[in-house]
Amino acid sequence: DNIYITYLSDVLEQIISGSKSVIYRDNIVLIVSRSSELSLQEQDMKEMVLFLKNNNIYCGISRCFQELVDLKEYYQQSIKALEYGKHMKKDEFVFLYEDFVLCHFIDMISRNNDLGQLCHTSIFKLEEYDRKNNCSYMHTLYTFLKNSKKLIETANELHIHRNTLSYRLKSIEEIMGINLEDVDVILHLLFSFKIMQFMGKGGFMKNPA
Repeated sequence: DNIYITYLSDVLEQIISGSKSVIYRDNIVLIVSRSSELSLQEQDMKEMVLFLKNNNIYCGISRCFQELVDLKEYYQQSIKALEYGKHMKKDEFVFLYEDFVLCHFIDMISRNNDLGQLCHTSIFKLEEYDRKNNCSYMHTLYTFLKNSKKLIETANELHIHRNTLSYRLKSIEEIMGINLEDVDVILHLLFSFKIMQFMGKGGFMKNPA
């Protein structure tokens, strides 16, 4: 096993220029040095993802940092990215901590709180409506908010006419008793969707059609 891990670390050093690997707790820790805050080169990422996929291993990437004394903190970020990514994005192999900062926040507050109580109460009403009427308003609402409330982009992603989307959104507002022009409501709904995803209830993210 140690020989195999050493082999993997050596290959990764070759793929990612300016990197140095260390084996720590059966993890390959790759420290990448850049003269600026440029992200990994696109070609580097493509080669790394292919290598990880072929070897069925996963990678968590921390934020950029300047001082080596901060290595422990950023190592923990990469571990968190790996933990959340494998739980929430099971078809991917590389996870950026930057994409999971909100999940980390939710994880921390979940230790002393019932996460369900932090969700917008009407989101469960919409979830129940979908269940009883065999429709997908949750997915429609999530897609609409994910696309920054842009009607054309949302309609195209849902493969429906813009007028059909407008009708659905009006129905959603009535069912939930909300105003989708209220910024605080939008923020709370987005946070609620993120909580549900964190709790493993992310079925709304997939189009059931």
